[in-house]
Amino acid sequence: MGLSELLARYEPRRLEVRIDSMTVIRDVWGGEDPTEPGVDGYSEAVAGALSEIPAHRYTHLADSDPNPADALATVGADIAALGPG
Repeated sequence: MGLSELLARYEPRRLEVRIDSMTVIRDVWGGEDPTEPGVDGYSEAVAGALSEIPAHRYTHLADSDPNPADALATVGADIAALGPG
């Protein structure tokens, strides 16, 4: 479930955001404007959504840590590659 669906279906009070992408990490912890070109809209949308959740925190996952989102992304990419029915 993505962040937008989470907010549409529920009213979360706390959220742990698990991230392993260095692009996202540099943007979140960089303390400045987005560090990567072209992520402005995405960064602003995520920040806006997270501002609706009173207690949210980021947890950095090392590449060796299990990350179920990676498996879901792989399945999604496989399905998308099949194209329209």
